[in-house]
Amino acid sequence: MHHYLAALEAAAKSGSEEVLVLAVAQLLASVLSTEAVARRAGVQPDTISSYLSRSAGRERMGFPRYIPEPDIWLGESRPVPGWLPATIERWLASRPGAGARRDLRDA
Repeated sequence: MHHYLAALEAAAKSGSEEVLVLAVAQLLASVLSTEAVARRAGVQPDTISSYLSRSAGRERMGFPRYIPEPDIWLGESRPVPGWLPATIERWLASRPGAGARRDLRDA
């Protein structure tokens, strides 16, 4: 998120509303939807939605989230989550992968 923020700050400091609007538009165009995250992760969109809804409870209990907190929520009445590509790339690189569930292994 840092490089996006730096770009927005530079655009704001430029004093040009047009430059700022373009920077915001570029940022929003890069935001990944639940469907896009699912494609990158090789899972169904419902899986990502489930990860997101279950992550809040895990976090409250002191366990790691299944998926990072969205970088942005879009909309008002029914906000939808959005993630920056870098957030999802970091998450995908840190995921343990198939067969990693220790609770399903034979003792």
